This record gives sequence, C-alpha cells and structure tokens, in this order.
Amino acid sequence: MESLRTETIEDVKILSQLNRLKITLVTGTAAVAFGLAPSTPVGDLSPLMLCLAPLVCLYCDCQYYHHLAKIFARAAFFRRFSDSMTDVQVAYEKFMREVRMSISPKLFSFETTAQLGSSVVLSIFVPLLGIPYMYLGQSQLSGRDKIWVAGILLGAVILGLVLTLTYFSKYSSSLKMLRDAESQRIGADSTVAVPESKSEEFANSNAESGEKAE
Repeated sequence: MESLRTETIEDVKILSQLNRLKITLVTGTAAVAFGLAPSTPVGDLSPLMLCLAPLVCLYCDCQYYHHLAKIFARAAFFRRFSDSMTDVQVAYEKFMREVRMSISPKLFSFETTAQLGSSVVLSIFVPLLGIPYMYLGQSQLSGRDKIWVAGILLGAVILGLVLTLTYFSKYSSSLKMLRDAESQRIGADSTVAVPESKSEEFANSNAESGEKAE
C-alpha cells in the first residue's frame, strides 16, 4: 500500500513538470521561429515552425491526462481494498469521493480546465502569430507563397484543436466510466448487505418468539 502512495506522489510531481514543460517547449519553438533565440538564423519559412506548438500541447496533454487517470484509478483502488488502511485514511478517501461526486463536483475540475484552456489558447495564438509576422516582416516570399504558408498555419491550428479536444473527450468519458463502475459496485455491495441484515433480524425475532413461547 505504501508503494502505491509513493507512485501517486511521483505522478503528482510529473503533472507539475508537464505544465512547465509545455510552456517551455512552446515558448522555445516561438523564439526559434522568430529568431529570438541566440545564434538562430531566420528564413522565409521560419514561421512554419510554429505549427509544432499544437503538437507540443497535444503531447503534454496526453501525458498529463494519463498520469491524472492513474491517480484517480489508484484512489478508487484504495477505497475498494481498504483492509490495510487506517480508519482515518478510509474516511478521507470516501470523503474525497463524496466531494467529487455530490458535494462539489466542479471543485477539482479547475486543474483540468486550466490544462485544456492553456492548450487551446497556445494552439490558436502561437501559430497565428506567424501570419502577421510574415506579412509585416521582411519576408521574400511571393504573395502566393505567403497564402500557402498562412493556410498551413491555419491547418495546424484546426488540427491541433481537433486532436486536443478529441483526446480530452476520451479522457473525460473514460473517467466517467470509472466513476460509474465504482458507483455500481458500491450500490451492489449495499444491496447485498440489506438481505443479510434482514435475515439476521428475522432470525433474532424467531429466537425471541421461541423464548417467549417457552
């Protein structure tokens, strides 16, 4: 059980590292494309490097949601197999589940919302910066070539948004399946427990009636 908690701590650390990694990679890509990085030559097609920004966001998001899903799955495991846990730990896990499911479902959604929102903003804003940079800068491309480059940048924006939102939708549906499965298991356990309690009451009542008859 302790090893699982250690894995959870490591996953939380990875989440924070992925947040920093996404910002670092996107800003680094933009710096190279605009020639802001030291000793970096700028060509007429340098704005095309900005197409990498949505892919970087997608990669970081995939890793982020993967580790976040592992944390949720591990928490469900703790709640189910709680024999080796203390009463306080069991109560904490159950309370956190109640907070997520009924008390305040949106309380812990800010982190994933920020992750998705930052990817959407970066996937749109960074590639589109290449269009005014290309038209207002000293690009030697012809008007037709500039249109092609602008179209590629717009295509990268659309592709990045579609992939990012699609993966987030799959993650959300998978997380919902996990929660529904846990709710069904809890409901099944409570259903099984009811007949046992009734049978015990019935046996006790029969015993009491037998004693009175004697």
